[in-house]
Parts: sequence; C-alpha cells; structure tokens
Amino acid sequence: MTSLIRVDDRDPSIVYSENGWARGGRSGVEYNSTTTYLNAIGATATFNFTGTSVSLYGTLASKSSAVKVQYTIDDTVFPMTNYSSYLSNAYQILLFGQWNLTTSNHSLGITIFQGSGFDYYLDYLDYTPIESRITTMRPTLSTATSSIIMPPTITNLSYPMETGLQPTHKSYDLPYIAVFWSLVAVDVFVMLIFMFLKWPRWRTWLISCALVDHY
Repeated sequence: MTSLIRVDDRDPSIVYSENGWARGGRSGVEYNSTTTYLNAIGATATFNFTGTSVSLYGTLASKSSAVKVQYTIDDTVFPMTNYSSYLSNAYQILLFGQWNLTTSNHSLGITIFQGSGFDYYLDYLDYTPIESRITTMRPTLSTATSSIIMPPTITNLSYPMETGLQPTHKSYDLPYIAVFWSLVAVDVFVMLIFMFLKWPRWRTWLISCALVDHY
C-alpha cells in the first residue's frame, strides 16, 4: 500500500509569490510549528508533484474576514472557495483536496482573491506518490538475487510418526484369518446339507459313497 508524503509549508518544493506571504507558526497545534500566512491580496503559491492525490491543510483564524481562494490543478480551474470566520482558531483544517488524479505529473495552484492578513494560513500538504517512485530500492534479479527467498525443496517425503501412535495401514492378524475360514467352512457345510435334502440323486450318491467307505 502506498503511503502519503507530507510536505511542510516551508519546503522549497512549494513556490510562493515574492509578495503576499509572511511566516508564522504555533507550537503544538500546527505541523512542525510553522505556517505561511496571507499578507496581501493576489498572493499565489504553486506545488508541483507526481502522484494521484493532493490535499492542503491550514489554519483559519477566529474573527477573520471572509477569504476567497481559487485553486487549480494543471489546466482545471475549480470554483472559488469561500472561508468564513470561526469562533476560535481552527488548526490543520482541510482547505482543499483532490483524489483519483491521473498517474502523472501535476501542478497545484493557489491564488488569493479576497482576505486580509492573519486570515489564511498554509500548514502542510499531503500527496499520494506513484508507487514506482518510492520503491526504487526494491530488489531485482540482476542486482539482489541473494535477497529473494525461494521456497524450500522437498527432498524427503517420509514423515516421522508421532510417538505412541500406531501405523495408519491395517494389519490382518491370525484371529481374523481363523474366523474367516470358519465362516467359509460353515457355508460349505450348509450347502452340502441343502443339496442332500433337495436333490434325491445327490442323497443316493452320498449314501452309496458312505456304504462303500464303510465296507
């Protein structure tokens, strides 16, 4: 997952117009305890970035006059944004944001059309970079093959049996064999009795065989 990159108002990647801005800041409530605030109508600022989203945060002072700001991204001009007075100072407020931008280079523009000093403060920017720009140290096959973990090779498919467990295959012991042959003998005996009673010729033959054996 790609993380946001935070840019402080004092970062040199934010280009302010020569006139119209001043520096301030308050510890504990503003990012890095710094802000850049409006000092004159017509002040501008530009921030160039490569990413898919950008959001601007700042401070709006209490009892301030109405502030009107025009934001642009590349060639897109957004409707004028009006900021009203707050009862107390509002810190790290989302002033402007755009998400789902195309994966390319972009330029955020800020122009102040109405307001007075100490009304509008820029604190910091967040933007979502293109993933490939922040993962340049990702290992490749040509330069970092030793960092690539391959799955282990299975060389022995025989698994040790847990202590106290019996083998999973069935063993046919002698008692089971004796029972099996006993059942076969009973079946044969029943069949002979059935033949003796059912067919007279078989009965006569068996009696004659018995008499011959007797004498």
